[in-house]
Amino acid sequence: MKTMKNIIIAIAASALVMPVFNGCKKGEGDPAISLKSRKSRVAGEWTVTSFNSSSSNTSLMPAVTSSNTYSYDGTNVITTWTSGGTTTTSPVAPDTYTKTWTITFEKDGTYKSSEVEIQTSSWTFGGTTTTSTSTTTDETSGTWTFEGGTGESKKKEYLSMYETSKTSSTVSVSGGTSTTTSSTSTSASKGGSPDVWQLTTLKGKEMVAHIEDTNSNSNSSGGTTTSSSG
Repeated sequence: MKTMKNIIIAIAASALVMPVFNGCKKGEGDPAISLKSRKSRVAGEWTVTSFNSSSSNTSLMPAVTSSNTYSYDGTNVITTWTSGGTTTTSPVAPDTYTKTWTITFEKDGTYKSSEVEIQTSSWTFGGTTTTSTSTTTDETSGTWTFEGGTGESKKKEYLSMYETSKTSSTVSVSGGTSTTTSSTSTSASKGGSPDVWQLTTLKGKEMVAHIEDTNSNSNSSGGTTTSSSG
C-alpha cells in the first residue's frame, strides 16, 4: 500500500503536504540535511489538505476593482467575491461544497491527479423543498520535471507539471432527475504552458508550494479604451 502524504498548495498570495545528505536546502522550509533526493521526496501519493487562492482584477472606464478567493481545507470549499464594496460568500447553509483531491507523482516523471467535488443546494417553493446535487470528477495525467534554476532560483526549487490528458464528468441530480455530462481532452507531452510550483517546503510527509501569475490587457472599441490587470 502506498504511503499517503499531505499536500498544502497556496496560489498567488497562495499553498502542498518525504531526507542522502543532499546538499543545500532548495526551499526555505526544507530540512537542513536530507537522506533522500528531492525527486524521491516528491515521488508518491499525496493528499491535498489545504489550498488557498486569491486574485484581483482592476478595470478602467469605468474604474472597478474586484477580487475573489478560493479556500479548501481538505474537505470544505469556500469562495468569496468582492466588487464595488460588496462581498458575497458561497456556499451559504444549508448548501454545501466539499472536495477530495489526490496527486500521485511517479519517479519516471509522470503524474496523475484526481479531484472529486460535490455541491448541494436546496430551496423551498410552495411548501415543497427540493435538493440538487452536482458531483464533478476530474482525472488528469501528465508529466512533471524539476527546473534547472536561473537567477536567484535554485536547481530543483521549481517543479513544472505538463497536462497531457484530462477527463471530466459531472452528474447532476435534481427533483429525481439525473443528467450526466462529460468531456475528454489530450495534448502532446510538454505541450502548452505548464503549471509551475515553487516548492518552499519539501520534507517528511509535507510539501508546500506557491504559484503566482499576473496578467494585463487593453482593448479599444468605438473610441473607448478598457484596461484590466490581475
